[in-house]
Amino acid sequence: MPVGLDQEICSHCRTPRDDMEMEEGRALVRNEEARLKRRPKIIAAGAAAAVLLTVAWLLRGLVLGPILVAWSDFQIEVEKTRQPDHWVKKPVYPSAAIPLPPSAPAPVAVSSFVYLNAGAPGTTQAAHAAPPPPAPAPAAPREAQPAILPPPAPAFPAKSKDPPSPGEIYIQGLVYDLRTNAPVKNVTVRFEQPRGGSRWEALTNEDGRYWVSIFKDSPEDLVVTIEAPGYRKGLLEDKDPPYRDRSPPARASIMAETVDSDLDPVPLRYRDGEQIIDLDLVLVPEVKK
Repeated sequence: MPVGLDQEICSHCRTPRDDMEMEEGRALVRNEEARLKRRPKIIAAGAAAAVLLTVAWLLRGLVLGPILVAWSDFQIEVEKTRQPDHWVKKPVYPSAAIPLPPSAPAPVAVSSFVYLNAGAPGTTQAAHAAPPPPAPAPAAPREAQPAILPPPAPAFPAKSKDPPSPGEIYIQGLVYDLRTNAPVKNVTVRFEQPRGGSRWEALTNEDGRYWVSIFKDSPEDLVVTIEAPGYRKGLLEDKDPPYRDRSPPARASIMAETVDSDLDPVPLRYRDGEQIIDLDLVLVPEVKK
């Protein structure tokens, strides 16, 4: 049972109460009275905050809407300033309704025609004569362009409209000159087996292209050989990138560095099951001594 502060002797144990105990009791009483006084203010502040949040939520469209519109307009104006002609002042021409001062020159009608050697009708030659165009600068010497090669061969050779039969191989390609990139015509391309003795030949046409059909009866690899007048014996297999796509100095350097061992017969390379093979070949011109 609580004991009042006005009692100096405990009613239960009959023990006298000291000053410290009395002061602690008074402090508890003061804290409780202060808490009871602050409670209505805390409740009122919480209610006011709830009302403000509710009003702000209801009016968010009225407040945020104009801000978003203003921000969009600002971004549009910034984008306009980035245009190349935004800061160029355009000339302002007087309207026909505004009279011109007496000292102003008479207006001249503008025609859609272009007068090259004479002024526009109704004007003098001196007023409208354009300065003579500058003389064209002499063209710089251009490096010799490579010859235009014929278009690529079709997916299937023109001599046969049917796909290869089992065991048959179609070989087609282009033969061209390393120095000039020009196609070489009427050249015999030989495909043979070094040990088997089988041989197939194809003759290049006017565009330097050849086509041959081969039936392989043994797993031995084939080699390719060419002999053409005016060219070194042997050939180069076209690489990636092709020789014809390189510059004339680069091709001339390759010609100078090519030795006889580089012109040995080229083995026919293809994947298992592949029946249409594209093989471009390059001839090296003989060096005149």
